[in-house]
Amino acid sequence: MTTAVSPDSSTPFDAVADAMNDFVAGHDPRGRVLAGSDEESMARFCYVLALYETQARAGRVPSRLDRLSSSSSVDEHLGFVDEAEVADLSALGQAFVDAYRGEFYQPVTANPRFALSRQLGGADGDLIVNGCLVDLKTTTDLSMARRVGYQLVGYLLADTDDEHRIGRVGFYLARPAAS
Repeated sequence: MTTAVSPDSSTPFDAVADAMNDFVAGHDPRGRVLAGSDEESMARFCYVLALYETQARAGRVPSRLDRLSSSSSVDEHLGFVDEAEVADLSALGQAFVDAYRGEFYQPVTANPRFALSRQLGGADGDLIVNGCLVDLKTTTDLSMARRVGYQLVGYLLADTDDEHRIGRVGFYLARPAAS
């Protein structure tokens, strides 16, 4: 897949985000797993953008992004995601589609911010699906359940203006605990 860098892209992140937006517009992945190499491309985009999100949230931390220069192409970004990472993300996506296919056309807010988010250092949720605040976890360590519960309650309290009208909370464990 050859992806041109948009002239409007001012940073490598912008270039990758613009290319992903173009990819999504051309493939409409809503509610399904894409076929073959298209799903692999989607997984690569998601992986690279997750690395950028980590940088944005945690500040300058060592990252595989450090291997790239400011002039690295979108293809160079996508190329450093290895096959095992692509397979892992694709499997997580397939499991989610299988489990929640019926929810895909419900009202969704991704990365909701709350009235007190700024005061809490930028805290935002993962998803609100049809009035349910959902925290997504990819860990197999279930000892974090109490902390996740506190986190969700914190988000509810941070929504002081009730903008999101959250009526339920829950979390989605993408990887079942090893038995």
